[in-house]
Amino acid sequence: ETGAWLQLELRQQGTNTRAVGAFVEVRSDDQLWTQEATVGGGHAGGNAGALHFGLGETDTVEVRVHWPDGLIGEWRAMTTNQRVTLTRD
Repeated sequence: ETGAWLQLELRQQGTNTRAVGAFVEVRSDDQLWTQEATVGGGHAGGNAGALHFGLGETDTVEVRVHWPDGLIGEWRAMTTNQRVTLTRD
């Protein structure tokens, strides 16, 4: 059996709709996972895909986004084993 996971996609208004350059933090108890939204892909192409977090055996986590312009969102509770789109207000 695999452990818990969470896939997160970021969306915001403007030219950087996929929030490339944002950092996402996921925490549970005494653990913290961080990933940066980047553009990856093959030669002369790129795609900003979902961020995937492997979370072990936890059922719930808190998530917050450090948006590319420096705004830091609030911690949001969510359950694991789902794909979520986080949209900046």
